[in-house]
Amino acid sequence: MIDWAALRAGLDKRDQLLVSIIVCVYNNAALTDKCLDSLFRHEAGSPFEVIVVDNGSDADTAELLRAWSDREPRIRLLSNPENMNFSLGNNLGFAMSRGKRIVFLNNDTEVSPEWLSSLLAPLDRDDVRGVQPKLVFPNGTIQCIGLVFSDHSPFAYPLYSRLPGDAPLVRRRRRFKALTAACLAIRARDFVEAGGFDPLFVNGQEDVDLCLRVGGGKPVFTCATDSVVVHHEGKSAGRGNAIPDNRALFAERWAGRIAGDDRLHYVTDGVDLEGYRVDSEPLAAMGLATAIPTLAYPGPTTAALSAGMTGLRLRIPCPRRDLKDRWGDYHFAAALAKAATSKGLAATIDFLEDWSTPAAKGELEVVLRGLSPWPGSNRRAGGGRRVIWMISHPDKVSDEELDCYDHIFVASDVWATVLSERGLKPSITALLQCTEVERFNLEARAGAPHHERLYVANSRKFLRSMVARAMSEGMRLDIYGEMWDGLAPVDWVKGENVANVLLPTYYAGADVVLNDHWESMRAHGFVSNRVFDVLATGAPLLTDSVEGMPQSLREACTMLDENISLRDAIAIARSRHSLSQRDEIARWIAEEHSFASRLREICAVLR
Repeated sequence: MIDWAALRAGLDKRDQLLVSIIVCVYNNAALTDKCLDSLFRHEAGSPFEVIVVDNGSDADTAELLRAWSDREPRIRLLSNPENMNFSLGNNLGFAMSRGKRIVFLNNDTEVSPEWLSSLLAPLDRDDVRGVQPKLVFPNGTIQCIGLVFSDHSPFAYPLYSRLPGDAPLVRRRRRFKALTAACLAIRARDFVEAGGFDPLFVNGQEDVDLCLRVGGGKPVFTCATDSVVVHHEGKSAGRGNAIPDNRALFAERWAGRIAGDDRLHYVTDGVDLEGYRVDSEPLAAMGLATAIPTLAYPGPTTAALSAGMTGLRLRIPCPRRDLKDRWGDYHFAAALAKAATSKGLAATIDFLEDWSTPAAKGELEVVLRGLSPWPGSNRRAGGGRRVIWMISHPDKVSDEELDCYDHIFVASDVWATVLSERGLKPSITALLQCTEVERFNLEARAGAPHHERLYVANSRKFLRSMVARAMSEGMRLDIYGEMWDGLAPVDWVKGENVANVLLPTYYAGADVVLNDHWESMRAHGFVSNRVFDVLATGAPLLTDSVEGMPQSLREACTMLDENISLRDAIAIARSRHSLSQRDEIARWIAEEHSFASRLREICAVLR
């Protein structure tokens, strides 16, 4: 049914930019609807098509798929007369696809903001053959970050399954020999050359078999931990019916050929392996059981959330969805949404045009206050809680607006003190900005581009203080940002935009990163999230001084003093901390200043 020779011949004609997302569907209309809704609701970062394969579904599901196809031009629908199972159904979907990069996605999943750009980024490396996201159960615990093998069974099992989704052990980038195809990104060329999924497997083991054929049993696969996808595992009908046959076939093909790699992870992570148990006694009697480890973790993982809420509705001042890539507030909200998802909380991002949408029952409304005020006429309809997190432009928020909230979080110790003296109705808590440690971390050094003096910011048609200082002293900068025409030398501006998913590598590869703040933020004690982002990658940071900046952060940076030249300040910034000290600072940022830690602080205050 699949002409692999023709597909091989057509590889060079595939669209270089297009991503083909293949969703194979057999029944379960409700979950499929949620899956497709999440695909088109959240940022993709790349042009994409969705190949929906109706694998002989029931009438309700078939009708749903036709309705989606009719209203969404990016969907291409393939209707099979009967259930072709996972392997053949996805192979048929692939044959219809046109992109050079392929994502296989289960219909019992829900994607989160920035999932696709994060998932695809590792494929830019030649030594990576496939990528999966951090798959979490609806309660936020880990379903799979990658598959590992033991020496006690030929069958792979998911590493650190059931750990909290924000546990430090599941934030690290790792290499695997196999991944799950519940959500799997792979190059079209690799998929074709392997001959696709083997239809001899019936809804089980076909993904591991594919990975071993593509990668030859080498650790050439990875998990993009900054891509988070919820997986309602086990909701696909008939999923476990052929387990014995699938395992028997897999063992016949691979037993004794794949060395165990699970212990390497545990030794590296300081996790004690206390032994193994079988996943099924009946399968053990047939010699087809998977060996599942019993593990003892070093210290606590993470605390559970308990603030009486079912989800977050994040209100951001970005006017429209099509402008999101230009607004830092969107990336801030996306990171907070992913942290919530990793804790089992649904998260929705509302752009300014969506602010009139009422919150659902049990949702906590979080207004990430930037330039736009909250419309006072839009009162809470369902009696839920609404809080503000002031992360910038404190001078633009009136006391009248602040009194509309149930609690005020403010990203400045200084401004929290000022507000506390105004007699406002809501309670006030200082809550600094932070960083997405799954993205901004020491692993960003791998393959990082080199810049001598890096400056990343939009001018907003003002000559920023750090750039003005550099120009006055003739210190050339590598600038990335918008609206620098006529303000900075043309040859200094290297680009208008760096994709957020690539930004960590730019920071990590710089000899020094320079940063400044808007005057209102600097004077009122608002430390920008760029400070946390840069430090999390282990890069030297030179920044202007912020009023009331916590001493621990001041010591991690180098402050630009008016009494010292920029040249000398850069030299100090580069030599102030050794590489090992910068690594320690990055680990401290990951521990104390992540979105997960801020979410825990919010929930602790509201509990």
